[in-house]
Amino acid sequence: MECLNINYYIIYILLFLFPLLYYVVLRQSDSVKIIDHIGEVIGENNARILFFLVFIFLWISPYIYFEFCDLEKINKVQGNFFW
Repeated sequence: MECLNINYYIIYILLFLFPLLYYVVLRQSDSVKIIDHIGEVIGENNARILFFLVFIFLWISPYIYFEFCDLEKINKVQGNFFW
């Protein structure tokens, strides 16, 4: 497996996942949340469950596809990360 720099993973979370969460769940467009628009089409509970599953999959997918090689640089004596 290829290595994933943990710094890139943190940037992925900050620049992609949190804005996605804001845009879909928290942001209101015309005083209605985006998730509510989706809920009108497929059902409110189904929309929330679907978004939750997609969000969790996007959160853990780097763990599935990559190895965190930087974590091997942990100093086991002091217990500190490499940074």
